[in-house]
Amino acid sequence: MHAFRYGHAAHPDWRAAAEALMARLASGGPAPAAGLGLLYVTERLAERLGDRVEHAIALRALARLEAVRGQAAAMERHLRDAAHAFDHLGETYELATTLAEWGEYLLLLPTSTRLRLPVEPVGDAARRAAAMFRQLGVVPLAAEALLTLARLESEREHYDQALSLLEQ
Repeated sequence: MHAFRYGHAAHPDWRAAAEALMARLASGGPAPAAGLGLLYVTERLAERLGDRVEHAIALRALARLEAVRGQAAAMERHLRDAAHAFDHLGETYELATTLAEWGEYLLLLPTSTRLRLPVEPVGDAARRAAAMFRQLGVVPLAAEALLTLARLESEREHYDQALSLLEQ
């Protein structure tokens, strides 16, 4: 049985970081016949890699982190930037996922913070996400987006709006 090899490298130039990592891994003996590869790329490095889809995915992940930290403005900024990138790239599924996750991420914020934020932009995003998911034939994700919005509306005691969302 081969031992799991791992390594770390950091460098402003991603190519130099990858080469340094490969050199470290190569010095650990022969490579196994099959293996697992994992590359973690920060937002700053993703921009330099030129893969705008990966950069937008990194922004979406940062939005979740900001939500967990209770930073609503930073969360919203990252989500808007990710949504804009996916929209520009024509990545319908990723755009719908990002729009739907706005409501999910809102629920990660502390209640006191969440209730001070307007729900309208999140509602617009959730409805748009639901429509996109329906067009893609992913009805369960469309339903999830609307259920999350219904939960946010009911939390604000907007029961009629929540009920109408559930009836869709």
